[in-house]
Amino acid sequence: MNPAPSYDEDLPHDFVHFVVEEELGLTRGVFGQLAAGGDAGTFRIADEGSGGREVSRARRKQQDRGRRLAEAGSKEAEFSERAATICHYEWLKRFPTGERLAEVRRLEGFVRKVRGGCSATESASLSDPVVERIARRLEDLRERWANVGVGQSITLQWSPHAPASERRSA
Repeated sequence: MNPAPSYDEDLPHDFVHFVVEEELGLTRGVFGQLAAGGDAGTFRIADEGSGGREVSRARRKQQDRGRRLAEAGSKEAEFSERAATICHYEWLKRFPTGERLAEVRRLEGFVRKVRGGCSATESASLSDPVVERIARRLEDLRERWANVGVGQSITLQWSPHAPASERRSA
């Protein structure tokens, strides 16, 4: 949505959440909640002309489940927001254009404050190699998105990785 803190015409905020949550192994962020049958407080079952009563019932069930998931995963969802903000900023820095550099300057103080709100564990999970990998994935996704025409779509397969801190070296 525009205006919003992490709005970007080139890279939708939901894409940032998807990559960040998948790379960090977050299962109660936006996409983890959706995968578990919730609504992440934002997404709704579409009414595609089917029975209104059935859709209403399914929406209520999804909202109830969404509330339970959001409550149970509130700390992880909050970290997801912080991590998405930080990684979006780092993507802007690593793949600069004139507009992106202006945005980096504009966001610098805000992102410093967001980083300050991270716990030691959260900060450690956002190591330089992890942030670099996320930024590269975001740029790849941005390139794919730029080539999507009106009426076309991108499909991403949700498969959260183990957090980088828990991965074994090969």
